[in-house]
Amino acid sequence: MKAFLDTSVLVATFYGEHQHHEPSFALFVRQKKPTACTAAHCLAEVYAVLTGMAGKDRASPDEALLFLSDV
Repeated sequence: MKAFLDTSVLVATFYGEHQHHEPSFALFVRQKKPTACTAAHCLAEVYAVLTGMAGKDRASPDEALLFLSDV
């Protein structure tokens, strides 16, 4: 394992307007399944954050699951 993608990295990867989007997205796309991992708890947290945001930033459950299927 070379990278552990935690909740903060995954949320910033999803939101293009996030202040840490660029470095998080770059880290995310560089990884291959054998070189990176995350925890089940992080996936649950990311889903909760993405679908629980207020206003226009809220992701639909389908959008959140589609994103998480790439993790």
